[in-house]
Amino acid sequence: MFKVIKMQGKARRGVFTCAHGGQVQTPVFMNVGTQAAIKGGVSALDLKEQLGTQIELSNTYHLHLRPGDDVVRQLGGLHKFMRWDGPILTDSGGFQVFSLAGLRKISEEGVTFASHLDGHRIFMGPEESMRIQSNLGSDIAMAFDECVENPAPYDYAKASCERTLRWLARCKAEHDRLNALPDTINPRQLLFGINQGATYADLRIWHMQQIAKIDCDGFAIGGLQEVEDSDHQNDHHDRGTHAGAGGGTGGSCCVCDVKHGNVTPFLQTATIILNPTRFGKRFYTRSASFLLYGCCHHRSHRGHRDQRGSRPRGVPEVRHRSGRHAGSAGRRPAASRQEGQEGC
Repeated sequence: MFKVIKMQGKARRGVFTCAHGGQVQTPVFMNVGTQAAIKGGVSALDLKEQLGTQIELSNTYHLHLRPGDDVVRQLGGLHKFMRWDGPILTDSGGFQVFSLAGLRKISEEGVTFASHLDGHRIFMGPEESMRIQSNLGSDIAMAFDECVENPAPYDYAKASCERTLRWLARCKAEHDRLNALPDTINPRQLLFGINQGATYADLRIWHMQQIAKIDCDGFAIGGLQEVEDSDHQNDHHDRGTHAGAGGGTGGSCCVCDVKHGNVTPFLQTATIILNPTRFGKRFYTRSASFLLYGCCHHRSHRGHRDQRGSRPRGVPEVRHRSGRHAGSAGRRPAASRQEGQEGC
């Protein structure tokens, strides 16, 4: 699965293979698509063709809330949901244990969250995290862990490391069970354990030694929000290591949303608005957005629960001279073809 190509000092170059998209050269930057979309209006098709992305990262907690991992499963998994055929890594939801500290309660069984969207209670433990990630069908599932705040008291960091170790054993057992099921979306999904220990070198070393005894496909170095001693990051150089990722692509442009030949254009300058059309709302709906530099494809699940028309009050429908909706019969909107005319 992972092969070291060359080492020079503590630097390492390698390659690993996932179920989707072939080989990934390391070190690698993971484009972040928290909710199965890259911010800035970048299509999943643009990731490979324009950006040369090797692997994309999405978030378990956020996708569990919306559209729901059960919905993604019914759509065939994240790859079909976002039309990306390359490797995907899903975070376990463990980072939200840190980032939503004011909205959660930790126990041995797992973590109870108050949803940041509407406040309803959510429980997530190792088994729940594995089941959600199995529904998403990512190539790499991250083990559920607690990401502690830095600096953290030594005693708390030690207790957290021990609990994260016990959680990893539960993740491994559930992950193996799910991969063996006949209807699993991705039976070749990999599992990465996560090394914790805050800023304490002895805890980092002890925890890495313990989780290395569990047969994971790779390991991550968690809790790197602040500068930490990295002397032991390459102690296990024979397996893949994930040291966190961040970022995304920014930008703005006028777009028109097109679904099955039915278009509701929104003419706003320097703003991206992606809304489903009134007649294009279908569970398996696909759509395309015509941008200044090309066409982006995306899918929407809003219409599965919301059957209302999507044109905001006061926004007129743009029509061809023939009176038909712009873009009907699969044609490109003509609202901005004439010079000086506002539009896409």
